[in-house]
Amino acid sequence: MRSLLLKFTMWCVVLSSVAQDKIGYRLLSDNPDAVPTNYYYLYYFDFDGPMLAKVDERNNAAGGLGASINVWQELTPQLGITGNFKYNYAGAETEVSKFPIKMDASAFYRLKEEKKKKGVKVNVSTFKTKVDVETDRGVYLGTVDALGVNQIMVDGTYKYQNNVRCGVAYHTGTYDRQRNGGIGTFNAVGVYAGFVRESKVHIDVALEDRMTTSAQYIRMYADVMFYPVANSDVDPLGKVSRLGFRAGALGSFPGMKSFLNAMTPKVEFGYHVLNGTYFQVGFGFNAYKS
Repeated sequence: MRSLLLKFTMWCVVLSSVAQDKIGYRLLSDNPDAVPTNYYYLYYFDFDGPMLAKVDERNNAAGGLGASINVWQELTPQLGITGNFKYNYAGAETEVSKFPIKMDASAFYRLKEEKKKKGVKVNVSTFKTKVDVETDRGVYLGTVDALGVNQIMVDGTYKYQNNVRCGVAYHTGTYDRQRNGGIGTFNAVGVYAGFVRESKVHIDVALEDRMTTSAQYIRMYADVMFYPVANSDVDPLGKVSRLGFRAGALGSFPGMKSFLNAMTPKVEFGYHVLNGTYFQVGFGFNAYKS
C-alpha cells in the first residue's frame, strides 16, 4: 500500500519557476469575496496509516486506501456545520470489518475576519520535464515525468477567517496483531474541539496575450480529541490514552483552469488514542461550492 502511495505521489510531482521579470501584466480585479464560502469535497484517493508505531506498547492500526467526503457549510455568516466521512475499500481493514469507516461532525462559530496584502502566484504557462527521485535514505528510484509551471508574483488581497468548532467523532477499523499475529478490530467514539483558519484570494490578471485568474481557498485546522469509548478485541490491548489530537489542511483553486482542480489535496497527522501517531493524505475534487 505504501508503494502505491509513493508511485501516485511521484506521478503528481509539480515544479514551479518564477518569471517575474519576463512577463508583463495588469491587475484587473482583486476580490477575495468572490471565492465561494461552502464546499463539498470528494476525495477519490484517501490513504491513512500509522507512523512511529511502538509495537511494544500498542497494536498497530492497519493502513487503508479509500474514498471520503468533506463538507463545510455556513448556516449564517457566523455559524455553520462540518462533516467528514471516509470508507476504506482496500487494505487489511477489509479483511475483518465489512464496513470500516471514519467519520465526524461539528458546528463552528466564526470569531473574526481580516484582510492583508500579499504576493499571489499567477500561472503563466506549463511545460513537461523530468526529475530524479530518491528515497529518504538516498536510494535512487529513477526518473519520473513532471509538470513544470512558469509563474509571476502579483500583489493581492488575502481574506482570513478564524473559527472555533466542537463535534463528535467515530472510528472503526482493523488492528495488526504484531504481538500475537493475525488481525483484529477496534472502535472509538469521542468528542473534539479546535480552531479552523480559512484563507481566500481571488485576482484577475491581464497578461500580454490573454486574461488569467488566480484563486485559492485553504482551510487549516487543529483539534483536541477526547475518547470516552475506545475498545478492541485485541488481547492484550496495550497502551490506551483518552486524549488525542489532529492537525491538517485542505483546499482548492476555484476559478483556476488547471489540472489541480481535479487533484485537490488534503493532509492530516495526529495522535489517536488507540492507534498512536498516524498520517493521512488525499487527492480529490470540489464536487460542490456556493
